[in-house]
Amino acid sequence: MAEGDDRPAAPAAVPLDRLSVETGTRAGYAVARLAGSVELGNHEPLRERLVEALAGTRAALIVDMAQVTFCDSSGLGVFAHLARRCRSDGKTLVVAGLRDRVAQVFQITGMLAFLYAEPTVPDAVAWLDGDRRRSRPPLQAADRAPE
Repeated sequence: MAEGDDRPAAPAAVPLDRLSVETGTRAGYAVARLAGSVELGNHEPLRERLVEALAGTRAALIVDMAQVTFCDSSGLGVFAHLARRCRSDGKTLVVAGLRDRVAQVFQITGMLAFLYAEPTVPDAVAWLDGDRRRSRPPLQAADRAPE
């Protein structure tokens, strides 16, 4: 990540089983770029990396999902956990770049009611910076997000 105050965290990319995770910042927000498959074999290390990234920001975590090709129920559990954590910490969780089957999984399961979704990371930054096109936050039941 090399734009503005963007900086990769060390290490820049950590390969997990069938998934790579790159963390850094963009415009003061924590950003995690995922590529590959989010599934049972890697969801715990992924959760740890995303919680770590969340701890490094006072405002928001943007998870770039543009290169994610699959997400099972254990992956959805990671996002439910993050949604609850963000809500209790007064932070915002934004997923960016949901595509195809992964977008369908997030929609069908109702996960989009518990977090924000934007088409790209720059759109997420613009939205966080005040270009909020939505009139209301996700459902206030984020503390009851599925396990």
